[in-house]
Amino acid sequence: MTRSVRGLLLVIVTLGASCSDAQEHTVPLGNAEVPQAQVPVAGLVASPSEAVSLAMRVEADVQSCMSGIGFSYETNDRDVLLQFLQFDESQFALAFGFPSQESIEAIEDLGQATLGTYEPANGFVDDYDDAERSAWYAGLLGETGSEAELDRSDGLTLSVPSRGCMAEGRADGYGDASNAVALESLPSTFRNAVLARTLALEEVVDSQQLWSECVTETGYEFASPEELAGAFARGSAPMSSNEAFVLDQECGERSGLFRIGWNAVEESVEIEQPRFAAQIEQYRSVLDQ
Repeated sequence: MTRSVRGLLLVIVTLGASCSDAQEHTVPLGNAEVPQAQVPVAGLVASPSEAVSLAMRVEADVQSCMSGIGFSYETNDRDVLLQFLQFDESQFALAFGFPSQESIEAIEDLGQATLGTYEPANGFVDDYDDAERSAWYAGLLGETGSEAELDRSDGLTLSVPSRGCMAEGRADGYGDASNAVALESLPSTFRNAVLARTLALEEVVDSQQLWSECVTETGYEFASPEELAGAFARGSAPMSSNEAFVLDQECGERSGLFRIGWNAVEESVEIEQPRFAAQIEQYRSVLDQ
């Protein structure tokens, strides 16, 4: 973790946290709705509102701690946190194809709203002199060298503050600061484990290759529907949403990717869920506190 981290939002975003459930897939965006996953994988851990409520609980504890040692700390906006979580999940929802033209337009609108306007909380720290800035980060993250190493279940090793107000806030929110990062990223960690297993399956690899070859025949180069959706989210798509939808329908029909991909996700959930059962139970117990 670096000294440029500004509050819990960047922790969540850089770890890829994302959630949805059967009751709470979508967030209205103008007249469109965020694309919803055929299998709401992250929602098997927590809904978006639950994950954000837990994050805001920790943020409030961090703010109180920082105030207690004489520093200002701005908590992140709840709606902004929720929008980031929904944006991440909406990209996953388009991993194997576009259910409608509106789903493409929604990811385009949400991408512009999420990627184009975000300003991190605590930007005022940039105006501090070096000594003040160092003191502020020491209060938030502890002195340099006090980090603890955390081995995540997905194979990543993270450097996590073991002292300072961030660690104290996590300890208050999760009961154990050393567990906090693993738990707060659990919805996306579980979702990513399911997706990684799915994408490695031979039938998915083959159908995704057929989809890509079909797209290439029209003069475009995209490895997957998710990559094409990402181009719309960044505002760099080389075609209209209608053209993308028609192209995906044709190539999806030829490759069978939509059906094969989501069937494989269901199978991967059945395999991965028991492996994460203890962590999910712990996460749910924290939510119920």
